[in-house]
Amino acid sequence: MNRRATLQRATVTFDAFGGEVETWGTLAQVWVHRRDASANESYRAQEVGGKLSIRFRIRYSTDIADLNPRDRVLYAGDVYNITGVREVKRNRWLEVDAAIQPDIQAVSS
Repeated sequence: MNRRATLQRATVTFDAFGGEVETWGTLAQVWVHRRDASANESYRAQEVGGKLSIRFRIRYSTDIADLNPRDRVLYAGDVYNITGVREVKRNRWLEVDAAIQPDIQAVSS
């Protein structure tokens, strides 16, 4: 647990014309342990694309107990989409599986 990450949750606001606008707000800043979970390659239209799954382990807290795949992680300047969340040792740890979101850089909020 030697690195910082920001957990974000989407909220819907309305623009001047009444249209919905999705914005991301900070849910929590947490210490994490990060490790690569897996790497796979897919072949599409004669292109090779790589996808790296990351696993973050974070301390459980009631503030983030409802973390889910609609949320995201900002870590080391990259945006990661959450693909799964597991509770490890009841009320002790959360393991968060995530995949990097292509072509989006994190913006501090």
